Amino acid sequence: MLYLSFIIKLVMIAGIFIKILLLINQVTLVVTKKIWILGFIIVAILLSFFFSISKVSGTSMEPNIKNGTMAIFFKNSFFGQNFNRGNIVLYQKPDGSDYIGRIVALPKESIRFDKGNFYINNNVQKYKVEEEYLAPDSKTYDNTEDGNSLDWISVGEYKYLILPDKRNGKFNIENQLINKSNIRGDVLTHG
Repeated sequence: MLYLSFIIKLVMIAGIFIKILLLINQVTLVVTKKIWILGFIIVAILLSFFFSISKVSGTSMEPNIKNGTMAIFFKNSFFGQNFNRGNIVLYQKPDGSDYIGRIVALPKESIRFDKGNFYINNNVQKYKVEEEYLAPDSKTYDNTEDGNSLDWISVGEYKYLILPDKRNGKFNIENQLINKSNIRGDVLTHG
């Protein structure tokens, strides 16, 4: 279903470009093959700059995104967009490998883990984060001896805390604080 809506949007974009080309060429009733081909080439070029398709490998985002699922990403490289809590993103680790995960904490926030629960201090209030998208029985633990953060951990000015939806143990939170520049794109659709 998600692919169908995406394909419909692509066809609409192609139609808009073809109408523009028709106006430029002042063709009223006859649509030539060249105009159609040129329209689709322009759409393909634009899509390659703004979108990326990637196959999800692994089970870290289950139950929401299954292993082998194709995902369409809106590339971040041109717009430097800000991301929201809950966004699913494609990001790059320092070793150059790509991962998919969910943004759970934003820049300039502080985080803390206690007994499998996740807390945020956004400099206005402190609150427990309800993560309804998590796999059943998933808990979030820091990579400390007891799995709890005793102190608040600062996310940083240009970083996001990105975690998988399927959490089967402790995380080294420092490794999950991802620079904004390493976020390659926002997931638009998957299925």
